[in-house]
Amino acid sequence: MALLYGVQGGIYLAGGILPKLGQFLIGSTFVERFLNKGPMAKALQRIPVKLVEHGQLGVIGAASWYLQHRST
Repeated sequence: MALLYGVQGGIYLAGGILPKLGQFLIGSTFVERFLNKGPMAKALQRIPVKLVEHGQLGVIGAASWYLQHRST
């Protein structure tokens, strides 16, 4: 998907059980498999992959949406 949509700013893994899998991801082959895209590997190496560990992203997103859409 990163290649399909031309991602440049980064990929952010968030939500659900992902924050609890941080150590597992570090020791896994995730990065190797992410980069194993043949001639496109160099393009993928420039895309940072981040694990978001903030537990209240849903609340922050809902509050942001509310503030942007409330009637004044």
